[in-house]
Amino acid sequence: MPHGMRRRIAHALVPLCLVVGLLAPAGASAKDPTPAQCDARVNDTPGTLVPCIQRDDLWNHMKAFQAIANANPSPADGMPSRN
Repeated sequence: MPHGMRRRIAHALVPLCLVVGLLAPAGASAKDPTPAQCDARVNDTPGTLVPCIQRDDLWNHMKAFQAIANANPSPADGMPSRN
């Protein structure tokens, strides 16, 4: 994946993760779709996508992004870089 595209994805995901973390309830409500229902439908709006985001899945993606950063230190300072 080109460097610029990774950067744009990272910049888009951070606000989404923050919003989901703030808006997601601690437990699933009775009206939340099941993972199977989410997989079977088009989740192309915030109203359909947000209820389908599972905290554990989101956290695992964030850990994977951090592992990528840890494996790619910045040439400038040697610190993990998500750029």
